[in-house]
Amino acid sequence: TPGINDSMLRFTNDETGIRVALGVADAGVTKLKFVVFESLANDSVNLRHTLASLVESFGEAVLGSTVVLATKADHCEDKLRVKRLKKLRDIAARKGIDQVVLWRNEDVSEEEQ
Repeated sequence: TPGINDSMLRFTNDETGIRVALGVADAGVTKLKFVVFESLANDSVNLRHTLASLVESFGEAVLGSTVVLATKADHCEDKLRVKRLKKLRDIAARKGIDQVVLWRNEDVSEEEQ
């Protein structure tokens, strides 16, 4: 399914937001939960932009129904992983999101969770 920052360039971020919002409205859905994926192994953090796109499509209330899933923890060094996870938690907290989940591909220390 295409999503924000679609790597196959099928849709722009705006088109993706419109398609999802229309699909949700057509289905008559009354409750939603959004999962935003953010790779800890990437050089850049796209979370702010992704959250802005969600808000643009669904309004500020969407942030209360959003979970950030931090992926690829096993693909970066321990110090960098801790630093990037803190950054994601800080960004999420500023937007009122309290659910940042570390995806565990391999063992990750309890301190980082």
